[in-house]
Amino acid sequence: MMKFKKMIWLVAMVAVIGCTGQQKETTEEPMTLSGLSRSDFQSVVNGDSTDLYVLKNAHGAEVTVTNYGGRIVSVLV
Repeated sequence: MMKFKKMIWLVAMVAVIGCTGQQKETTEEPMTLSGLSRSDFQSVVNGDSTDLYVLKNAHGAEVTVTNYGGRIVSVLV
């Protein structure tokens, strides 16, 4: 009986410690439909800043373009 009480006490303590009630604040930006993250394309190359631009229309089509050479990165229709 004593082992059972110790087991219950241990489980209760683990549950209390595991439930701290703190939530992590996420500042992640939403990914594009194709799974690209804008932060992956933000850099400086030869003194010029690069970025990823997302173009969407009302029908759900999405095109992502980088300003480094004007390259089309993805097209989703």
